[in-house]
Amino acid sequence: MAPQIVDERLWMRREFQVGTVRPISQRFTYEADSYFEHKVDLTLSSRMVENSTSLPAEGNVQSHAFAQQLRAQVDSDREYVNAVLDHIRNEEFYYTLSPSLLGENSIDDFLFNTHEGFCEHYASAFTFLMRSVGIPSRVVLGYQGGEFNKYNETLIVRQYDAHAWTEVWLEGEGWVHFDPTFAVAPGRIEFGSQSTLQEDEGFLDDEVFSLLNLRSSSFLVNDLILRMEMIDYAWNRFVLNYDVGQQFALFSHLFDSVSKTKIIYSLLGMFFLSIGLVALIVLRKPAEKPQSPENALYLKFCKFLADNGISRQAGEAPSHYSERIAVLQPQWSDDVSSITAIYMDLAFKDSNMNKHEEQLKVLKNAVRKFRVIN
Repeated sequence: MAPQIVDERLWMRREFQVGTVRPISQRFTYEADSYFEHKVDLTLSSRMVENSTSLPAEGNVQSHAFAQQLRAQVDSDREYVNAVLDHIRNEEFYYTLSPSLLGENSIDDFLFNTHEGFCEHYASAFTFLMRSVGIPSRVVLGYQGGEFNKYNETLIVRQYDAHAWTEVWLEGEGWVHFDPTFAVAPGRIEFGSQSTLQEDEGFLDDEVFSLLNLRSSSFLVNDLILRMEMIDYAWNRFVLNYDVGQQFALFSHLFDSVSKTKIIYSLLGMFFLSIGLVALIVLRKPAEKPQSPENALYLKFCKFLADNGISRQAGEAPSHYSERIAVLQPQWSDDVSSITAIYMDLAFKDSNMNKHEEQLKVLKNAVRKFRVIN
């Protein structure tokens, strides 16, 4: 498989690493195509052969001897590759993020002593065994796996999906992908790092406050994570990455042809529409909270008193207002006290519907009578 970049901001190196024309100062998206049947480097230059078969002059003698012995037992380079994979698969190797420390001869220590490590250990050891018998090989770093987000149909690739594998050059085939990690931990490749490493004590040690640590304990937490990822993706795609090209594509979709005049009119229209919406929100008359019948009658009563020179003060309780009126207008004392008592019973005491309606009629008649007499 070979990728091809279809973005003028990027270019691709010979080893299929992506480079940028200008330094990256912010997050952006790009497009690429993949060709699954493409064969890479069917012939190698002498310099490339030298680079991809070189090893340190000293060290890891046991691994080198093991490679020479195993190669002598098979007839082709591909059979040798399969033999090495079978050795890793059949021996008691383990996949872990917390392996034992390796000694000075790290390949020997890994292959014949500790038998434990993560993808970099397996890829580097596998590459060493290939180069020990003169087969061009190289370690490849990238990402493998990810999580499908059903809410926006995207694949979420996180840092813990980082992976290492090996490419081996075979005559007539070019660079061929081999993953020795699959031989010892097929679940890491088939189901992703999370399902394989969830119980590993080293998994997400640096992400103490991450919700990812809780996802296995609650379906709701996992669902929340996916929804947050959907929002983050939408924000980056439609807000942060809303560049000139996307603006032009939007106008092309809205109009048959794009011109400066249409763009100016559209921008002016959106500007005045925004101003109109803001004015509508700011200047519109706020909705009045509907008054209960007893409050409406009491406020009418208070307005009548205010028109006659005794206004109710801000925050003044009905009982205090009644007492003040009795001092200022003693002839109104009994009527005002009666109206206030009925109102307070209606407003602040619970009563059944029939009694409430009866008291409401009494209050209405009392207020009307007071206004007529006075």
